[in-house]
Amino acid sequence: MTRRLAIAALLFLALATSAEAQDPVALRFYIVPKAGTGAITDPIRPKYILEVGAINSLSAMNYGLEDTFLLGVVVTNAQHTTLASNLDVIAIPQDIDSAIGLTALQTVKDKLEGLNIPSDWVTVNHTYRQAIGIVGRAFLYMQRFNGRQLRKFFETGIALDTRVNQLTQAQRDAMNDAAVSLGLSTATITGPMTLRQALRIILEQLPSFSLAGQTF
Repeated sequence: MTRRLAIAALLFLALATSAEAQDPVALRFYIVPKAGTGAITDPIRPKYILEVGAINSLSAMNYGLEDTFLLGVVVTNAQHTTLASNLDVIAIPQDIDSAIGLTALQTVKDKLEGLNIPSDWVTVNHTYRQAIGIVGRAFLYMQRFNGRQLRKFFETGIALDTRVNQLTQAQRDAMNDAAVSLGLSTATITGPMTLRQALRIILEQLPSFSLAGQTF
């Protein structure tokens, strides 16, 4: 009986390994919420990733103190299906050089706006790579802002349509400080501008960056 159980176990393992080997893997990009409290036993991390075992070639960027991660990771079809099934996960199409197109345009805009990232620049002719590029640049700027100010940019009462002159002087100074520390200019930002306009001026000055071996 023991021998039969051992043989059955070996057959099961062989079948599982064979099935896994037949499940293609691909580099995919996602925007996911944060998980974890920051404690040693519960570190801050991209939500769902460890749970599905998707840690191959994982590269991630956090949105400063905001509750969001942008990441690139090599996943199997099964892992991708599990990740994409979560309502709070944005799964970006595998072909990131494809045009967004009319069908997906409003969805892309809504997703960006939901992250407090200006989306009025997006057209049907932009690619998903370009969209990831804007998201990543926003993340880089917010990392610098949060690192220097130790607080969120979008505090209570602040939104993309808030005008610059509606901010307090301290808030305007903080926005300017983060940009200048990155070698960027805020000279063309004026008081009547909305934050979506001001942030676009800042983000468009940031250079290319790499994530998961891809350049954006």
